[in-house]
Amino acid sequence: MKHKEEIGPLVKTKQGIYVINSKAEIGKEYFVKCPVCGNELDIVAKKTEADKVICSCKTVIAFVGKPAPSSEEAEPEEKVEPKKDTEKIQKRKRIKRNGLIQWGVWPFKQSYTLSEGSNIIGRTDKSEPSDIQIKDSYVSRRSVNIEVSESDGGYLFKLKVLRAANPVYINGHEHDEGTSIYLNDGDTIRLGSTKLRFVLEDKT
Repeated sequence: MKHKEEIGPLVKTKQGIYVINSKAEIGKEYFVKCPVCGNELDIVAKKTEADKVICSCKTVIAFVGKPAPSSEEAEPEEKVEPKKDTEKIQKRKRIKRNGLIQWGVWPFKQSYTLSEGSNIIGRTDKSEPSDIQIKDSYVSRRSVNIEVSESDGGYLFKLKVLRAANPVYINGHEHDEGTSIYLNDGDTIRLGSTKLRFVLEDKT
């Protein structure tokens, strides 16, 4: 019989979900005690993404997996490199970076990589679907568009407000229908009651 290791500690979020504040090794068996009823729940991580278990008392406990260490892994031997002549500094190429839209809270945080061209963000609606659909009744259908275009220095990300039954805020400043603004890394976008964040990452 395999020995199961207890995992913890548990942290309660504002949404009432308990989160295990340590990562579970993929394939390894753990157990955690429900903080509400005391039942022991089995935890087996199958992926590095967020997962959850639900107790019979309806308590939700979320956790995240981590890769198991490989027995073949070994520390690399330190190599002594021969001395080289000083190299001349070369001009660095500009790196093109992807734009991402992120929203939600860990461990249910969501992310969307923007594509070249039009990227519509709006309320989830089958009759008028958006590229990024948000389950928020205070957000307009097809509310904003982020146009991605290529330039010599990388990509430009231009946001335009299409519909705004409720105000659209960029970094706390209200923007009316028809207005446009170029986004920078770390900018915040508020649609209805949902806060989104625009971030840049290097292309792989």
